[in-house]
Amino acid sequence: MDNQNALITLIIVFYNEENYLDRSLQSVVNQTYKNFEVILVNDGSKDNSLEVATKYLPKINKGTILTIENSGAAVARNTALQKVSTKYVTFLDADDVLHPNMMQEFVLEIEKTKADLLLCDIEIVSEDGLTIIPSKWHEVYNNIHKSTKLASTFYKEGIVETIWSKVFLTSIAQKITFDKDLKLFDDRPFVLEFILMSETVQFLPKKLITNYCRKASLTRRVLSDVRVKDVHRLFEVELEVVKRNGVEDLYKNGVFKSALDYFMDTYLIQIIDKKEMVSLHEVRSLYQEFLFSFSKKIKSEGITFDTKNKLALLLLKMPNYLGWNISNFINKEKKRKRLRVIKTIKNQ
Repeated sequence: MDNQNALITLIIVFYNEENYLDRSLQSVVNQTYKNFEVILVNDGSKDNSLEVATKYLPKINKGTILTIENSGAAVARNTALQKVSTKYVTFLDADDVLHPNMMQEFVLEIEKTKADLLLCDIEIVSEDGLTIIPSKWHEVYNNIHKSTKLASTFYKEGIVETIWSKVFLTSIAQKITFDKDLKLFDDRPFVLEFILMSETVQFLPKKLITNYCRKASLTRRVLSDVRVKDVHRLFEVELEVVKRNGVEDLYKNGVFKSALDYFMDTYLIQIIDKKEMVSLHEVRSLYQEFLFSFSKKIKSEGITFDTKNKLALLLLKMPNYLGWNISNFINKEKKRKRLRVIKTIKNQ
């Protein structure tokens, strides 16, 4: 793949996205800046996604398609990442959309700042175009230029990190792998480790990407045991990341607190969706198994929680009807907002 003068490679992984890939790839074609590479990875799609991607390939200046056996997004991203030869790399989900000047803005900012990591602001909307999650990235990231400070916001601000809306220095990114055992949250530990391995970061306060929060996608996440398994695996992987990078003392408590938040969200989701869940008993049994393991780890690692988090952990061990009533009382505003978002999407 010819990368003459190209500064950035865009990676898009898709699996059975025929209804959304057209919109996403059209946004790639519509970029005002054309000198970037594109790697499309077909993760063993069984629908017409590959045909859609093939249709757009001639319209993309420097594009290629890789087809692999269905292995999950993490394996597909790892495969593509090792093919990147440009100085920087960025990612796009197959159902999201780039604003027309995104690549132009990225290139101008990178050439000016030479940052290891560039972040832009985002908009997250539902399928009908209603904005459902106001971005707080501007207030959090605007004055951050060192990765050490950015890492602290990873837990203090409670912002879930994703790989889209970011540009990564390839030489660092290729030293990190997406965890193949994570099905829903594989991007979060990747971003965390990149932050810990990098030095400089720049925030671009412009909304340059639209993330579409699809009801079907969210429902699939909240109803299956996949989320429960992922919450526990995410905790294990993040703990490995902070230990591997020698910052365990700084961030270990944050990892445990973040895991507790995820357990809490999953707990609330189970209550909301219990009438729709096919294997409610299995999911709750698995949840309690992982929660027990998590509780033991808290003791063995010497983690201390404040009163609110101790109450939250106690809540998770209570019967669901009692826990639901108490949670409405002790949950802070952040968790209540998350719950309202979930209810809004499910009622659309």
